[in-house]
Amino acid sequence: MSKIFTPVKLGQLFIKNRIAQSSTQSYLGYPDGRFHEDEIQLAREMAQNEVGLLFSPHTFVSYDGQASPCQNRLDDDRFIENQRKANDAVHQFGARRIAQITHAGRLAIANAEHPDTSDNLTPDTLTEEQMERVRGDFIRAAVRAQKAEFDGVEVHCAHGYLLSSMISPVYNHRTDAYGGSAENRFRLAEEIIQGIREACGPDYPIFIKINSNVEENDEAYEADLLCILRRCEQLGIAAAELSGYNFRSFSQEVRDYYLERAARMQVQCSLPLILVGGIKSFADMERALDAGMSMVSIARGLLCEPDLITRLKAGQERTRCINCNRCSSLWKENGKRCVFHEKSYPRLMEIT
Repeated sequence: MSKIFTPVKLGQLFIKNRIAQSSTQSYLGYPDGRFHEDEIQLAREMAQNEVGLLFSPHTFVSYDGQASPCQNRLDDDRFIENQRKANDAVHQFGARRIAQITHAGRLAIANAEHPDTSDNLTPDTLTEEQMERVRGDFIRAAVRAQKAEFDGVEVHCAHGYLLSSMISPVYNHRTDAYGGSAENRFRLAEEIIQGIREACGPDYPIFIKINSNVEENDEAYEADLLCILRRCEQLGIAAAELSGYNFRSFSQEVRDYYLERAARMQVQCSLPLILVGGIKSFADMERALDAGMSMVSIARGLLCEPDLITRLKAGQERTRCINCNRCSSLWKENGKRCVFHEKSYPRLMEIT
C-alpha cells in the first residue's frame, strides 16, 4: 500500500492517511461569518472522498482582523454551534478537522478602509495593549474551536497576516522584545501558543502554518525558520504546515513549490512537517513523503475538484487546476468558485 494511505499520528491526533486539505477561502459563508450549508457540503464532500485532515477556511479571531467578505469567524460564542455542524459532517467519514485561526493585521479589511487610523495592527505600530488584546482574541477563539469539537487549531503565521508579518524581517522593524532576532519576532506567536495550551489543555493539538520563504534576504531567513521550527517542537506543536509568500506566482507546470527547503528543515528538526503548494498528483505526494514530510496538503486543487483523491485513484493523472488564481475573484463575476465549475452561486455576486 502506498504511504499516502497509511495513518499518521501528529501530537495526540490520529489521522487516517497523509492527505490534508489546506485552508482555502471559499467565500461560501454567510456575510455575518456563519457557515452556509454550501460550505458544509464542500467539507463533507472532501471528507467523503478520502481527505484525511481538513483545515477550516481561515477564521478570524477579532473583527478588526477580518481579511475578506464572508470570512468565517470565531470571535463570539454564537458561532460555536454552526462550526460544530461542519465538524460533524467531516467526522462522519472518519476525517479530522482543524480550525485555522487568524488575524489579518495589515491586510485586514479595516486597514484598507481606514489606512490612516491608529488602530491598524501592523508589526511596527502594534502597542503592548493591542498585543495583549490579540493574544486574548486568539486564545478565546481556540477555546471556542475546542467547544465546537474541532480536532485542534492551526495558528496562522503565513501569507502576510499579522503573525506572519511579525515573524518576517521584511515587515518587522521593531527594536523591543518583539523585534530583531528570530526568537523575538516569533515571541507574539509563541505567547499565543502557550496561552492556547494553558486554556485548552496539554493534549489539545496545536498546528502552525508558516512561510518557508520571505521576499528579501531569503537565504538568511532559512536559519530563522529552522530556529522557529525547533522552538515549535519544544512547545509541543503537533505539526507545522509550510507554505510561502509567493504561492500564487507559480505556473501549472511547477510542482512541490517549497519541498527543497522543507526537506532541509526536516533533516535538522524532528517536528512533523506538512508541505503545501504544488501538490498536483500522487507522484508529487510520494515525492514529498519520501523527502520526510509527514503529510501533504492541497489547496486550490481540492477547491477545483473536492473529489480529487477519488479521481486520482480512478486513474486521473493530476488535478484539473491550472493555477489561474481565478478562484479568488471569479465568484464576484459569475458566482462560480472555479473556471471549470458548472454550478453557480448567484448570491456570491451580491457580496460587497
